[in-house]
Amino acid sequence: MGRRNAAEARESDRLLVVSLHDVHAGSLAAVREQVDALGAIGVSRFSLLVVPDFHAGGRVGADPALCEWLRGRAALGDEIVLHGYHHLRLGRRDSWRTAFWTRFYTRNEAEFLDLGRDEARELLCRGRDALAEVQLSARGFIAPGWLMGRDALAAIFEEGFAYTNTVSCLITADRRREPSRSWCWSSRAVWRRVASVRWNRAIAARVLRQRVARLSLHPNDLYFPRLREQIIHLAHRALDSGRRPTTYAEACALAARETEA
Repeated sequence: MGRRNAAEARESDRLLVVSLHDVHAGSLAAVREQVDALGAIGVSRFSLLVVPDFHAGGRVGADPALCEWLRGRAALGDEIVLHGYHHLRLGRRDSWRTAFWTRFYTRNEAEFLDLGRDEARELLCRGRDALAEVQLSARGFIAPGWLMGRDALAAIFEEGFAYTNTVSCLITADRRREPSRSWCWSSRAVWRRVASVRWNRAIAARVLRQRVARLSLHPNDLYFPRLREQIIHLAHRALDSGRRPTTYAEACALAARETEA
């Protein structure tokens, strides 16, 4: 009976985390559309990745509509996640080691890629303070582009965040790593959209074998028909497999409890 109950508990913890990236005043309409579209097929909870001062264009508190919407979503069970500070790599020169990630993989948005520990801690504190000013709090931090060095990773947990992640794994404060590849898309060029659809089709079965299936969206993704069709299809597959929609914070907390047991 004990083994049966344990198996049933593991089955009930098959999860789907839908994370909506780059939430700021300028992306609010697109993010709300994503919530509506995925909510219509049964995704009931989201991890909302909020950028406190997107591209240095004004802090989150400067937009009352955004703040009201975020507080409302949090009250419904969504999670607020700190997602960088500016989401922009400012005042740093590229080396041959960083040029690919900053110039090709991102549009100079790899904010935490090569920050020192003190620099990272300062931005983390500023981001947390900006959220607190509008009665929001974040248990987790996710770097723009999922890109961060060892110093930034250390700073995240020194500042008391419970988890972070990369595109391929979840990382908790006790440094436990759980493989968890995310579906994600790049929409800013035709070839990127074509490659994204093919890549996500290729890894679909792998994602669905994981305890935590992840689907990560950026604000423009649903505006492209081929991407929208695949996003809705994959979300349906995850839900139809019996997965429960949840947040990164809950997924990481459940894993920690299983480890302790």
